[in-house]
Amino acid sequence: MVREQIANAEPIEEVPIVHVEKSLHEDDFSKLIGMLPSDYRGRESVRKLLKLWLEKQGVEYVARNIDYANAGSNAVKAGKSLGKGSNYRVYLSKALAGDFGLPFKEDLEAKKEVEAAAKRKSQEESAAQKQRQEQVQREKEDLERARVFQQSLTPEALETLKAEAFSQLPTEHQELVKRKAIGADMILRLMMDKISLERMKIS
Repeated sequence: MVREQIANAEPIEEVPIVHVEKSLHEDDFSKLIGMLPSDYRGRESVRKLLKLWLEKQGVEYVARNIDYANAGSNAVKAGKSLGKGSNYRVYLSKALAGDFGLPFKEDLEAKKEVEAAAKRKSQEESAAQKQRQEQVQREKEDLERARVFQQSLTPEALETLKAEAFSQLPTEHQELVKRKAIGADMILRLMMDKISLERMKIS
């Protein structure tokens, strides 16, 4: 029964395999056309050139070589070859064939990295300088506050503060104060300022 059904069945038609040719992405092509100098956007010879290399190598490959041609051709930099017609089409064609845009792109990126690093360094130095200036200003304000505090003390309280400051000095600094060595007064004064600021914070 099954054999009869198979024998009497109509032959199945073979469906032909259709090979779909990869078409250009319109957005990519439009982007590339927009990168060209305005005088060349409508030229069929240049458009064919872009389509050919877009199919072969892709949009990034073509884009970097357009950048190279734009940077070097007299079509963009007017006056580069005075008295000569524009060499853009030839320039672009050779760039695409040799991928001259790759080292151009790498050099450009390296230059940008160097510039970015220099900018970061400059910003860091400016920030550090600003921080130092703010620190100096804070220390100056603290010193002024400490001196105002000390001026408000009675002579007895000031002597007590001086004795406390002396006792907190390292032994070698105490010896300098006892001998009234150069700079000894400054050492004692700084310790008095430190104690004064601590007391003001507590109060």
